[in-house]
Amino acid sequence: HQVMFYSGNDTSPTDLNNPQDKLFFQIHSAISEYDNSVRTARSRLGKAEQVKKGQWHGGPPPFGYKIENKLLAVEVKEAEWVKEIYQLYSTGESIQSIRKHLFQNNVMTRRGNSSFSSKSLENILHSNTHYQGFYIVEMEGEEPIRVTCPSIVDRPLVKRVQKQLEKRAYTRGGNRTKQP
Repeated sequence: HQVMFYSGNDTSPTDLNNPQDKLFFQIHSAISEYDNSVRTARSRLGKAEQVKKGQWHGGPPPFGYKIENKLLAVEVKEAEWVKEIYQLYSTGESIQSIRKHLFQNNVMTRRGNSSFSSKSLENILHSNTHYQGFYIVEMEGEEPIRVTCPSIVDRPLVKRVQKQLEKRAYTRGGNRTKQP
């Protein structure tokens, strides 16, 4: 297709119609692909080693936590709100009424929003195991790693919330548990 390839600081183009230029281009591309694969594997292994040591694997920590010395630590003010969210839900409060309660008390989300979304509250109550004192990290090419962290919510309260979640899922006709 009469393609000329210009790369980086090269002043002369690579003529992909010329067999020798095309060969050098393909060799260079293969070496670059190999180098990227090696760096990706090293990065993944480094992150896995970090996680195995109990260190935070990156990204912002969940609401109620902060990072100290590469480990999750309880952020006291937010943790009190996490406990209250669990407590309110366990006594039958709806997600919407909890959202309203947080808004009225000027509780800010981790990103500085003045209102929690329903989904973020559901994640706090249902998906996020951090509050129970552990979380699972799944990395490509690795077995899932269970990491312990400080718990915020005690086990009896977690069980009451799980019962409420099951009860409400059943009454809505849905099943919120993961299927194997």
